[in-house]
Amino acid sequence: MKPRISSIITAIAYFVISGMFVYTAPRFGAIYAELYEGKVPLPFLTRIVLMLAPIGWILLGIGPALFLVFKDVRTTSRKIANWPFVVALVLVAIAGIISLFLPLSRMGGGLSPSGHRGREWRNDSRTIPLMPFSRQKLGREHSWRGQLS
Repeated sequence: MKPRISSIITAIAYFVISGMFVYTAPRFGAIYAELYEGKVPLPFLTRIVLMLAPIGWILLGIGPALFLVFKDVRTTSRKIANWPFVVALVLVAIAGIISLFLPLSRMGGGLSPSGHRGREWRNDSRTIPLMPFSRQKLGREHSWRGQLS
């Protein structure tokens, strides 16, 4: 029998996701090695993603993709649904992407240079909140209500 189109599309998605991680994981590993210089341990999930690169990601892409296509060729195994493979692909992609960007959230205790954990950015005597409709101190006090009228 011929493989179903849904199996072929899911197999291509596995190839694309694994190719993405084969390409990006070593690059993130080099960035984190230079950025942290071995002083700060990486999160567990990030270490797993970086350890799999590139051979593990190739195998994690080829294995399920080939299984999806060949399960449709055999008539006895065609009863296996494709949705568990799609769910697994989405979960692996989300976990992989989150794990690659997770160490960036730990940099310097926050992303705000003012030390307020991202609430506002300070530049000289100005305070510029990140919320668009809050009070701003740009030399004088005024509220957002006055700006709308």
